[in-house]
Amino acid sequence: PAAYISQLCLLRPLELGRMNKDCSSCHVLHWIDERQESSSLRNLCCVPCCKRESVQLQFLPDPSEYLKGLLTRTDAQGRYFKDNLRQYNTTFAFTSLSCDTVS
Repeated sequence: PAAYISQLCLLRPLELGRMNKDCSSCHVLHWIDERQESSSLRNLCCVPCCKRESVQLQFLPDPSEYLKGLLTRTDAQGRYFKDNLRQYNTTFAFTSLSCDTVS
């Protein structure tokens, strides 16, 4: 419309900084602003991430030899796989999701 004035130029990207602070309980990386107010910068604690170690994730099994090969190969097939890895990850992200509920 003739009276429309775009506000798009006023938008600024949200800069969260680096995700480089690890939780002292579970060692997961966080942004500094995710820490609990009571925790110090030196002894960072982000309770929602691990609830002070009450949440425990199982280690992932080693990938198959074929998949390891694709990740380490330097030939055309290995390069193609690594170049398209994000697309593969997106495709298979929720195809094998499972969890065990512990009360």
